[in-house]
Amino acid sequence: MAFENESEETGINESCCAPLKTKGCIICGNELLYSVDNTTKETCSICRQEFETLVKCTNGHYICDSCHSLDILAKVERLLTASSESNPIILTQKVFEVPSLNMHGPEYHSIVPAVLVSAYQNLFRNKDTSKIKEAIKRGKDIKGGSCGFHGVCGAGAGCGIATSIIEAATPMSRDERSAASRVTGYALLEISKYGGPRCCKREAITSIESFMKVTEYFNSLQNAKYTCCFLSTLE
Repeated sequence: MAFENESEETGINESCCAPLKTKGCIICGNELLYSVDNTTKETCSICRQEFETLVKCTNGHYICDSCHSLDILAKVERLLTASSESNPIILTQKVFEVPSLNMHGPEYHSIVPAVLVSAYQNLFRNKDTSKIKEAIKRGKDIKGGSCGFHGVCGAGAGCGIATSIIEAATPMSRDERSAASRVTGYALLEISKYGGPRCCKREAITSIESFMKVTEYFNSLQNAKYTCCFLSTLE
């Protein structure tokens, strides 16, 4: 990954990063607690619906995936629909600058495929907003915390979603289905090299860089270097 001047301890460019005040919970900013096997029923602090979950904050707050991503994906969709940028790395950096985008969250499961589909369309001058919407929709199907609870990071799976949409793959497809599985597998392997705890922006960039290496869609583009300007406090 193209992080410049990385710290050996954090893997993040400390020259441009400032710690974020929030540690996880978007209600109170406190640390999130991840249970290994103790699923509980919690009421979402925003929509007030009840869900089974393995995640809540130290103050007992719980936010469902839909409310965690509320509004931000609409902003991302508008940005991608209006953008003419064909380099996925540059386009992702623009998405990361969207106001109110959370440091971590299931919205990144939609951001990766939507960015890749949008950049592909821009490169080949074939804009189809319905496919950007479909990328976001499929990404929302992947539950938050899937990286730890299912061993499948949603950002990595987003590469498979993008390939599936670009190639019009279905469960009955042959080469197209294989291609979708292949790009997901490579992305997950790259993500696994970083260990944990999770960093959704790192995983998103890692997935997109992996996608660009193992596919030919963006071979005509010059390499773009991503510099991280975000730092989440983990303690």
